[in-house]
Amino acid sequence: MATIKANTSFAQHLSTINKVDTAALLLKECPFEKEAKAMVLVDEGIVGHASDSIIMTRYKKIKLFAQYDPQIPNIRIPYHEGFEQITNLVAQTVKWENNHAVITRVEPAQIFKNSVDKVNKELIFAFPNVSAGCILEYQYHWSSSYFYVPTWFFQNNLPQAVSKFSTLLPARSVFSVVKKGDSTYTKDTRTIIPKINGDSLVVHTWVKANVHSVSVEPFTDWQNSGLQYISLKYNDAEKSAGDSAPWHDVASDLFTDADFFNQRHANVPGTSRFIDSVKKFASAEQKIAAIFDTVKTQIKWNGNDYWQTDKGVRSAWNNRIGNATEINLALYNLLRKVGIVAHIMFVCTPDNGYIDPTNPERHHIDKVVISVGADSTRQYVLDASNKYNTYTEIPLSLLNTYGILCPGNKKSSQGTDYQAVLLKTDEPAIETIATEAVIAPDGRMTATGTLNSYTYNKAYFHEAHDKLNSEDYINKLKGDDKSLKLTDLTIENIETDSLPLIQKFKLSKQQTTDGGFIYLKTNYLSIINGNPFTNATRLADIDFKACTSDNINSRYQLPAGYNVDAMPENIQMKLFDNSIIFKRLASVDNHILTIHYTIIHGRSRYNASEYTALHDFYRKMFQALDEPIVLKKL
Repeated sequence: MATIKANTSFAQHLSTINKVDTAALLLKECPFEKEAKAMVLVDEGIVGHASDSIIMTRYKKIKLFAQYDPQIPNIRIPYHEGFEQITNLVAQTVKWENNHAVITRVEPAQIFKNSVDKVNKELIFAFPNVSAGCILEYQYHWSSSYFYVPTWFFQNNLPQAVSKFSTLLPARSVFSVVKKGDSTYTKDTRTIIPKINGDSLVVHTWVKANVHSVSVEPFTDWQNSGLQYISLKYNDAEKSAGDSAPWHDVASDLFTDADFFNQRHANVPGTSRFIDSVKKFASAEQKIAAIFDTVKTQIKWNGNDYWQTDKGVRSAWNNRIGNATEINLALYNLLRKVGIVAHIMFVCTPDNGYIDPTNPERHHIDKVVISVGADSTRQYVLDASNKYNTYTEIPLSLLNTYGILCPGNKKSSQGTDYQAVLLKTDEPAIETIATEAVIAPDGRMTATGTLNSYTYNKAYFHEAHDKLNSEDYINKLKGDDKSLKLTDLTIENIETDSLPLIQKFKLSKQQTTDGGFIYLKTNYLSIINGNPFTNATRLADIDFKACTSDNINSRYQLPAGYNVDAMPENIQMKLFDNSIIFKRLASVDNHILTIHYTIIHGRSRYNASEYTALHDFYRKMFQALDEPIVLKKL
């Protein structure tokens, strides 16, 4: 393949950091997004092949306006030590003072290398002499001995005047282009450069101009979902187009890595008696539960996710702290010791992107979890690094993503191993609220209530209870209703995974009154707290993660001298495919008003193209939830 030198061929196609842009310095606002506090003037990347590596030169120029986010001038450039390098980093702040440009460069001593773990590193620096109106620009070379290129995003949280991505690759390139989002470009050109070292070069350039910023949308499956991007997919010429395991080479390289191979066979120290006791349990289910709970309790997660270990399994066990892979490899080893067939699974955490089952990219693997079978019908995916996970439920953060399932106790494998497996469940997460209330003639409501939460809902409240103070936790229970008072809270079963979380409490609330009328709101302490789909349009797919079944049951003792004047009718609403069902039943008997709401989500994922129907359904559902019951004085 042709060799491309970054300082020759690349230089012809990339903007330069040394050119002063007076017009940009004098710019007062983003021309196409006037409320923006900052904007990207230029973001350029150009990719090529150099000797035995892939290289990219990146140049970025940012303009700050008034009230800009103070985190913008703080830059972090991540890379994987061992097969990636960041070189030739230059950065500077440019300000307009006394009718001329003032340049303050970032000195080499101001650039620091930070070790996230033994492989994940980052270069960090802060732009100096920063103030509103200045320009921040930086440029660097990235190279990788592994044949992948970071995905190029044309959109982010800042508006972009110009986003430009180019490739300079041999005509017989081993990469194909994968696009997502709006396929219209300001520029989309392909030029052939005559032969260099026996192979022609193809220059392909994509440009988008005046790209609006995007914000994180509710129920987005990962941070960049829905954004416009281009990805280069590596095509292995030795593999057939119909290969049933496209992740085989990538995953097997990691699985058979010398360090990883040794760690997955490392003995967990001081556990022989524990192993002997667990072997006596009658069922595989009991063994899995005992080992999972022990590892989860024994080793605290240090906050790091990576597919390799850091200090090793034995160190993590002895020191009671480790990264996610160290914790789960300890789990793997102990399960095997008691006769449980366990398999390693490579996964991608939400902050790191997602695993595309057809497009193997090594950098998307950043964690190890364990797959086990309790019997022929029950398969579990275990992650003991999160204390709120249970062995019976797929970790919530991994739902609706793919994992790469590794073979058994082998050093290498061929065939159908390393398959991409979709991690999903159709079992709904259940939650119920039951309240018994009394309405006084002045509109004051007092009530007792019970909230029962199962599986993922239980984990949500368990984590919130651990991390919040009592006042903030009660506010989370109350939702947005500041007029609702919640007292005498008691919690049961918080540490017992097999039982629902039961929360009991007392409530009081002043209902709205007007003359001889009381307007009774029955949607207080709602499981769905506010409509998340108020925007008219949406970019990203919708990912609820889990199916749900929510029930609200309330009984109200009506005040003496009042009757129901206007009560909402009983209704049932269904989404177009019956995947979401909303029911409201209301009745009055012997001066007792009974209200029952049911909300069932039978699907956990929706395409962005289905958002219009979802938006309309939620609008009507919340109109029904918020409709008051009118009590009239006799």
